[in-house]
Amino acid sequence: AGPKADGAAKKPALARLLKSADANADQKLDLAEIHAKMPNFPAERFTALDKNQDGFLDASEVPTPPKTE
Repeated sequence: AGPKADGAAKKPALARLLKSADANADQKLDLAEIHAKMPNFPAERFTALDKNQDGFLDASEVPTPPKTE
């Protein structure tokens, strides 16, 4: 599997991370909060996901897992 499959595998983890790693309960994550739970999370991926370049990932920037029925 190539990079696409790898990215897809990380989406659910990031959605869960938004709920579990938000140490200050501000509904967004900075890189330090992510690294506290996922030390190997690449800073480049954080930057790519941070669409508005404010230094935080909020719910609109964190990929969500596909809904299953």
